[in-house]
Amino acid sequence: MLSGAELASIQEDSTRLPADAFADRLTKLSNKHPDDPRAWFALGTACQRLDRLTEAVQAFDRVLALEPGHLNALNAKAGILGAQGRHREAFALLETARRRLPGEPTLLVNMGYLLEQEMQWQKALEFYEAALAIDASHVAARMNRGYLLTLMGRVMEAVANNREFVALHPTVAVAHFNLAESLLAAMRSEDALAACNAALDLAPGMANAHLTRALALAELGRCKESAEALARARSLDPKTIERASHVFEPNKSMPPPLLDPEAIYLHRGLRHLGACDWSRRDAFLADLETSVIRTIDRGEPVRDFYYAYYLPATPLAPTVHRRIMESFALQFEATARSHRPEPYVYSPRAGERIRIGYVSPDFREHLNARLTLPIFRSHDRRRFEVYLYSLQADDGSDIRRQVEAAADKFADVSNLDSGAIADRVHSDGIDILVDLAGLTTDARPHVFSLKPAPVQISYLGFPGTLGADYIQYRITDRVATPPAQQEYWSENLVYLPDTFYIYDDAEPLVEVPVARSDYGLPETGIVFCAFHNHYKIDPGIFDSWMRILHRVPGSVLWLAGRDHVAMENLKREATVREIDAARLCFAPIESRERYRARFRLADLYLDTRYFTAMTTACDALWAGLPLITCPGVGFTSRVSASLLAAIGLEDCILPDPDSYENTAIELASDPIRLAGLRERLARNRLTTSLFDTAARVRQLEAAFGEMWRRNLAGLPPESFDVKRQSKLDFGNRWH
Repeated sequence: MLSGAELASIQEDSTRLPADAFADRLTKLSNKHPDDPRAWFALGTACQRLDRLTEAVQAFDRVLALEPGHLNALNAKAGILGAQGRHREAFALLETARRRLPGEPTLLVNMGYLLEQEMQWQKALEFYEAALAIDASHVAARMNRGYLLTLMGRVMEAVANNREFVALHPTVAVAHFNLAESLLAAMRSEDALAACNAALDLAPGMANAHLTRALALAELGRCKESAEALARARSLDPKTIERASHVFEPNKSMPPPLLDPEAIYLHRGLRHLGACDWSRRDAFLADLETSVIRTIDRGEPVRDFYYAYYLPATPLAPTVHRRIMESFALQFEATARSHRPEPYVYSPRAGERIRIGYVSPDFREHLNARLTLPIFRSHDRRRFEVYLYSLQADDGSDIRRQVEAAADKFADVSNLDSGAIADRVHSDGIDILVDLAGLTTDARPHVFSLKPAPVQISYLGFPGTLGADYIQYRITDRVATPPAQQEYWSENLVYLPDTFYIYDDAEPLVEVPVARSDYGLPETGIVFCAFHNHYKIDPGIFDSWMRILHRVPGSVLWLAGRDHVAMENLKREATVREIDAARLCFAPIESRERYRARFRLADLYLDTRYFTAMTTACDALWAGLPLITCPGVGFTSRVSASLLAAIGLEDCILPDPDSYENTAIELASDPIRLAGLRERLARNRLTTSLFDTAARVRQLEAAFGEMWRRNLAGLPPESFDVKRQSKLDFGNRWH
């Protein structure tokens, strides 16, 4: 056994000797005392620090052979296995240890961490909570639980966990830091800044805390102070800035914006609006518009993709949105020219079937897959060949299988770069290439900027112009996009005769038993429904909804329950408007069958203002739930109007906010009138054009035919209307 003098020398040598020499010294001691687990554990720890992991594991194995219940050796070996990606082996080792030491919380924490690395977040959380049930003050368990809850989006729970962490360990800097991180995720910038300051009071050199402090300051518009905090974080640990990629949403099409305080302020400001935090809304929107226009006027690129999809949910003019999209398109074109200076050459294919190529990242469990499936399935194969290019790998879903089966040729190109995808499209001889994604998540606009097909169009997936010369056409209709709004579009507009939207009338409404009591809804009283993404809700429309609730006693507003931060903000905003927050009900995320069935429980769907319901509006109408809307100027504010016009409910398209509110109140107060509207919707559902999927596909095919005819004739693209035709007339158009 090691003598007292030898133990003392180990302690002294650990600080005196270089790391390699110290490990050699421990090797000799271990060989001298082969039966002393202390010597082998010290050797294993030293080798681990030197990244000599094989030797470290061998040393820890010797410890465990001598003392099978040696907790530190078990944890250390499991940690090495976990770091090597051998999570199952590590977990099995800790499971063995837990049987020996069932009341040891550290084992549970480490098992949870291994599960976390395997993306089994719920199971990991259960292990952290089991550890806390044994020791509520366990630092690692409390820390990991808070981090994981934040990662899972359960940020209000994370905040509560981390407040308790601080209360239990007020002198532990990481407790204050974790609280700051969760508060930042909860959009509580002032509180996050205070927590960062508390962490830095305890640990002034904590680089991560300086970074989080910089983010909180940027969110508050204190950009000069934010820049100073960023510089401090960078000086302490340059890699800290690299770890800040989470600030901006990842996008394969373009690197994220520079980690600049103004860019953070604008990006996170939109995130605050998306979570219904309107505390600085007006000033922020003014700053946003000024910054964007200044950037474009200076000839500099706009780089934050978040603007593309979320600015239409704000009152910024559609002309501003077009300028932003044009900035993106110019960047894609510049990249295309640098990678392929010579353009593709197209070979005429007159007299053959038209080859339509659809490009999307959403051929998976995604609403867009359900929207587009009937197009692929219903195309007339005598006239069209359907090629699908998937930008996402197979997710194993049933809808993926259906989409694959509906194509003539299906290609998973998710592992190819944009140039290789464009080459594939061109070699396949695609005549008309359809962008179903625009600038949404995982889109590949560079494919289209390379112009691999002679005709390229935008349809469905992106709610606005792409601002790109290489996209010649946009499929729309005259309600969603009146011709006077051509100035907001770089594309030529192709107007379908009824509505541009498509919905699968072959997907039945499953008879799922649902009841109001399942969702905490009142058994009597009016239920207003508004299952919008929270970023679509603005304070003006929320004012209208609260006035409607005020004038309809006993009514409730049923909202989507996706984002707990937004839910808390909406409840607070209701209280400010003197409406009991309990009158806001939130629906959970559920299976598609239950989601579609639960519309039957509501009485009236209330639309948003700047960015209306789209697929959700179709879901409501298909289920028999009436909807009212008040269209604005931009395309995103008019889609619901297009859907209502196509189903013969033009009287549900209201001309102004007062009419919108009064109509909601009158319908809610007049059961006979509301029942009559529901009956009319039920009659129209299968007799009007909105849910005539086959007709929509025929109209789309007529549009493709005219585009291709113009291309073969050498005519430039131009806007045109598709006429409403019978099936026979459609057939006679082709020769």
